[in-house]
Amino acid sequence: MKISLITIGRFHHFNLARQLHKHHVLNEIFSGFPKLKLRNETKIPKEKIKTFPYFQLPSMIFDTYLGKIFPQINDQLSNLSHRTLSLKASQRISESNILIASSRSGLEAGNKIKKNGGIFVCDRGSTHIEFQNEILKDEYKNLKLPYHPISNESIHRECEEYSLSDFIAVPSTCVLNSFLKKGINKNKLFLNPYGVNLETFSPQPKIKSEDFIVIYVGQLSVRKGIFYLLEAFKKLKIKKKKLILIGSIDYQIKTKVEKYFSDEIKYMSIIKNDELKNYYSSSDVMVQPSIEEGLSLVIAEALACGCPVIATENTGASDLFTNNKEGFIIKPQSSKSITEKLEFFLDNKIKRNEMSYNALSLIRQIGGWDAYGDRWMKKINSLKK
Repeated sequence: MKISLITIGRFHHFNLARQLHKHHVLNEIFSGFPKLKLRNETKIPKEKIKTFPYFQLPSMIFDTYLGKIFPQINDQLSNLSHRTLSLKASQRISESNILIASSRSGLEAGNKIKKNGGIFVCDRGSTHIEFQNEILKDEYKNLKLPYHPISNESIHRECEEYSLSDFIAVPSTCVLNSFLKKGINKNKLFLNPYGVNLETFSPQPKIKSEDFIVIYVGQLSVRKGIFYLLEAFKKLKIKKKKLILIGSIDYQIKTKVEKYFSDEIKYMSIIKNDELKNYYSSSDVMVQPSIEEGLSLVIAEALACGCPVIATENTGASDLFTNNKEGFIIKPQSSKSITEKLEFFLDNKIKRNEMSYNALSLIRQIGGWDAYGDRWMKKINSLKK
């Protein structure tokens, strides 16, 4: 068995590559990331990492500085980088009999491996692309913000991959349900929640503070539901409170978000991944209020540091923890629900400590990324041609 991976960025796919290499089945991983950004990768042999950043790097730079001004050009560059990576991989996968490609990055290579009698897997990290487009369109409308829809080319390309693939890997039940709503047969879906890096995330000494500390990690964006958290925190009736926000701010809502900043709301921008454990460990609760995503990795990171979580159903939280045991799982788009749960943590310190203990016990059972890799191997072995 020889497996090739394709990922336009890094995401969870390098964790998968490490697992496949450990099981002696990884042939290669193709990435749009430049090798310079992958120089700290030590668990995958360098000769198995093949990068083609020629279009992805310009696409990333354009997205950062001009993407919001010229969204159509940004779409074209993004689609070009995905298509180019797939084409490059298709020319080099003759030795592999299984291809796992992140969605939108595997159409040409998937066709090639299927013609050679192999297996093609589409790995989708978010909800069905049509479902994603619809829910975001409605949310932007509710907030009275202009919405640039996902391009027709992107939607068409992904839907072709869904159809072509032998199966579609999804990370959470909420993602699986979005595919079912779009008519995809359940037998074609492979549910496999992500793991967490226990070498990086573990409880750290808590910095003493009189404040009730709430943490949010991720991009401050409409998709992540940031306004529901900001409104909920504002309504929290307590003098000594602090909200720590870690992540970039979506350019389109930057001005609106910054209006909320105060002595009680501390914006940290982006920090190094291995520093996050200190913030999780010193926080009383983490809130993840997303409108739509696949499976929020920061939830598992927070739990691994003993930080209870309040998360919406649309974060994939139900695949990571149990409601009212390690935290709370709430309906999306409700600042009221977030405020109520924050007040619960304020009024129930004993329960808060109990949830923190439960979180650590749960993560020890999950066992890093090994269980994720084992489930992949079980699935692949059941479908070998």
